[in-house]
Amino acid sequence: MIELVRHQHARRLRATIVWGVSLGLLGLMMVGIYSTIDIEVFAQAIESYPQELLDAFGISSESYTTPEGFISGELLSFMVPLALGFYPILAAARAMAGAEQDRSLDVILSQPVPRWQLPVATFVAFTIGLVEVIALFCLITWGSAVAFGVDLELGHMLAGGANLLPLSLIYGSLALLVSAAVRAPGMVTGVAGGALVFGYLLDAVGKISPDVDWLAEITPFRFYGAAIENGLDAGDMAVLLAGAALFCALAIPVFGRRDVRA
Repeated sequence: MIELVRHQHARRLRATIVWGVSLGLLGLMMVGIYSTIDIEVFAQAIESYPQELLDAFGISSESYTTPEGFISGELLSFMVPLALGFYPILAAARAMAGAEQDRSLDVILSQPVPRWQLPVATFVAFTIGLVEVIALFCLITWGSAVAFGVDLELGHMLAGGANLLPLSLIYGSLALLVSAAVRAPGMVTGVAGGALVFGYLLDAVGKISPDVDWLAEITPFRFYGAAIENGLDAGDMAVLLAGAALFCALAIPVFGRRDVRA
């Protein structure tokens, strides 16, 4: 198991660094923008937006007066969660469906490795990778704030980063389940990536339109929140982690019954 995790992690180490640095540079850009704008004027402009639109992005004019609120509204409310969700989705797609397509899966399974270990090792490996990506993103963003003289607290930034992990894991685990069942990595990415984007859209529409506000209650984004401003919600995180664990558990018997093409 440990060797499988190490193998999966090592294969994606370069991608992990690229993901973390790329998101960190995005954070640097936003911190740079925050350091140059007139916050009071910007907050007044935000007040002119429809309240439903502000609710959809989880922002308010008051929140934009702090660096945590600005980072939350510009990055953590939609851009980073949508992008980061694809990191474990791609990892899961390549671990089984992709490995079968490039003829490396039969090599792995020819070793004395129980089948259940491959989906579990994939889950552990992309969880470790996600933690590394999030850590890079948080540290680069916070370091940028220090460089620009912006009062962004490291603890708040780390809370916002930690809140990304369960949300990304549930979509990565969904991709793991699909990857255990199908042979085409593109289908895995399409199904899980589509679920990610569709879930976000349902959440946004539910918050914008009171007539269908129930839509915002039926997606994983319902349990996401704005931890960088309000702190972590252990209950919501536990729900998402339980969902991720369930998808991973279901992937084990599905993959166990699968015929692998040599």
